[in-house]
Amino acid sequence: TSLVHDVVYHEYAHGINDVYYQSLGAGFFNGAMNEGYADFWAISLTNNPVLAIGFYTDNQEGIRIYNEEPKVYPTDLIGQVHNDGEIIMGAWWTSHTLMGSNWNVTMPIFLEAYNGLQATNMNGNEGVAYTDVLIDALQADDDDGDITNGTPNGNQIVEGFYIHGITLL
Repeated sequence: TSLVHDVVYHEYAHGINDVYYQSLGAGFFNGAMNEGYADFWAISLTNNPVLAIGFYTDNQEGIRIYNEEPKVYPTDLIGQVHNDGEIIMGAWWTSHTLMGSNWNVTMPIFLEAYNGLQATNMNGNEGVAYTDVLIDALQADDDDGDITNGTPNGNQIVEGFYIHGITLL
C-alpha cells in the first residue's frame, strides 16, 4: 500500500489530526471524524473523489468513492469508523463541489472549522460532531458576523451537509 500515494497521504493525515489536536491540549477521539478527515487531507492533495485507486490488486476501484451515492446520517451510520467517516467527508466533498470545486475557497473554510475540535466528541457521538462541523464551517465562511444571512458560501455548505443528513435542525 505504500505505492498508492493517496493511502500514504491518508495515513500521514492521521498524524496531522493527532499532533494538531495534541498541540491544543485535546485528543482526536472520534474514529469516524479521524477517518473522514484523513480522507479529506488526502483528497485535497489529489483532487480526486475516489480514494486509493490501485489498492485492490484485482480491480481499479478505489477504497472510498465520494462522487457517487452519498452516505447519509443517521441512516448509514453503522459504528464502523471508515464507513461513518464517509458521511462527514462526503459532506465536505459535496460542499466543495457546490462551491465550484475551488480548493482556494474550500481549504480556508475547512482549516478554520478544523479548529473547532469536533473530534473531541467520543465515538458514538457522531451526530453532535457532524453538526458542530457544519456550524463551525458556516462560522468560518462568515464575513459579517451573521451566519443566518447566507455567508458567502453558506447556501452551498448547508446544502452539501444536508445531502449527507447533517442539518442545523
